[in-house]
This record gives sequence, structure tokens and C-alpha cells, in this order.
Amino acid sequence: MNNKPGAAAVVVQAEADAAWCALSPGEVERQLRVDPARGLSAAEAQQRLQEYGPNALAAAKQEPVWKRFFKHYADYMQIVLVVAALVSLLIGEYGTAIGLAVLTLFNAWLGYHQEGKAEEAAASLGKMMKAMAKVRRDGVMAEVPAEQIVPGDIVVVDAGDRRPRRRPDHPGSDPADRGGRPDR
Repeated sequence: MNNKPGAAAVVVQAEADAAWCALSPGEVERQLRVDPARGLSAAEAQQRLQEYGPNALAAAKQEPVWKRFFKHYADYMQIVLVVAALVSLLIGEYGTAIGLAVLTLFNAWLGYHQEGKAEEAAASLGKMMKAMAKVRRDGVMAEVPAEQIVPGDIVVVDAGDRRPRRRPDHPGSDPADRGGRPDR
């Protein structure tokens, strides 16, 4: 048995996901209060967007600068260089100790700088590649940003389209969106 706090919530969520997969299409329509021929009304979609929030994962909490800098000292080569600098200090080789200390500082700064540039590039790519989804609302096909998909939306996927994914905690989200498979 798992005694971690929150383990029960994960089990309950997994059972709820399995329940959605086991329901008939008609039952899903009834529970989500949607007509598949018309989709949601624009007002209902807006109300559900307010209720459930955007279909996007929460942004990761940014690490403090000092932590991002010093995590580069967990690298084995950095540890070896720091130990060598300490040994050099103990045996009186002050020039070597200072040189090694400067080298470790430069390595950590270089890693921190490159990591920052990579994060900026990834964020820039994420802004450029906004996923769009085709949904049926008010009886007509509409293209909306994937962040505006709400529980109950009728998503239309044509051949070659990328499948938009729902946030895992949205009602009716598919376990396949999280890498799992429904038990059938």
C-alpha cells in the first residue's frame, strides 16, 4: 500500500479517467451537456473556460538565479576541479588553487549562460508554434487556439491534423493524452 499523501487522489483520478473511457458516447454527451451535431454555444464555451480555466499546463516555477548557477557544481568534473583546488590550497600551491577556482567559476558561468539561452530559445519557439484546434460551436466549424478547448467541445480532426490535447485534470480527458491506455 502506498502511504504517500496524495496517492489516494491519484488513484481516484485514475478511476475517474477509466470511467470516462468506459461510458457510451450518449452517456458522455449527457454528462458533458453537449449536442454533438451543434457543439457548445459560444456562451457555454466561454462559461466553461471561466470555470475550468485555459487548456494549458501551469508554467513551471522559475528557479532562483543562485540555485541555477550553483547546480552546475553538482557535475562530476566541477567536483573534481573544486577538490583539486582545495588540495592545492592545502599543499601550498596557491597559484594552482586560484587557477582551478577561476576555471570552476568560468565553467559554472558558461553552463548557466548556455542554459539561459536555451530556455529563451525554447520559450520563443513555444510562442511561435501556437496549436490550433477545429471545434464545432453553435453548429458551425470554428478554429480556436488549443488553449481555449473546454470540456464538452466537439473537436474535429481531419487526416493530417495534429490532435490537440486536453489538460489532464479537465473532465473527460483521455488517458491516452497522458501516455496511458484505457482498459477495454
